[in-house]
Amino acid sequence: MTSTEALVQLLSQAAPKQKIYPDVVPAEVQPPFVAYSEESQSNTTFDGNGGDVDTTVVTVVAQTKREARELADRVAGAVDGKSFEGYAFYLQGRKFVMYADERLSSYELTFNIL
Repeated sequence: MTSTEALVQLLSQAAPKQKIYPDVVPAEVQPPFVAYSEESQSNTTFDGNGGDVDTTVVTVVAQTKREARELADRVAGAVDGKSFEGYAFYLQGRKFVMYADERLSSYELTFNIL
């Protein structure tokens, strides 16, 4: 199982699987929904041997700021500090952003994957 598959399993505790999308969400999808994207960042240490850190940004989108905050709280509760199939996910931060020309409310949650 990949870290992405593990993440989707954890996210499915906060939202139905049919409302969880990778990177690009089809335009016809109605909120609330969850989208995620993964990236790998170089982690340089003093000895030059830090390796890479895998990071996932989970975006939750809803009609109102309150609904988005509640969904973000559910996602954080389902994923933060959890270990699944050998992957551990740790919340590094979250921020409020406007989504789709400011018609929808959204939070971006950043998780490190170990």
